[in-house]
Amino acid sequence: MISQKWLLVELTMNGKTFSEEDLATRSTGTQNVLEFTEGGKCYIKSPQKEILLPNGKTRTEGSKVLQRNTWYFENNENEVVIISEENEKQRFFIQELKSKKMTLFQKDGEIVNIFTYEVIKE
Repeated sequence: MISQKWLLVELTMNGKTFSEEDLATRSTGTQNVLEFTEGGKCYIKSPQKEILLPNGKTRTEGSKVLQRNTWYFENNENEVVIISEENEKQRFFIQELKSKKMTLFQKDGEIVNIFTYEVIKE
């Protein structure tokens, strides 16, 4: 079920929540797509965008791969570990995993970050 493309739709960092609209408009490019493959690859991509052209028509700009990582489950599939290109491990606890929604969280001392994703088709 995890081997899909997931769009970040809500992010809570240290108690402050950012909606999908907040993430899409932030200049930092916070909104991303996670693509988990069955072969253990995890791609972090920019989402597809609809661009309004001067003539009033729209064009779709494809997503771009920002990072190529690997991933695996741990703790009876209650955690997902993502290993970056720089070989740094990030551990995420799976709070919710359904066919169309995934919620992951990280805890570092008192700080809790929650990432909510929804399945997308590109």
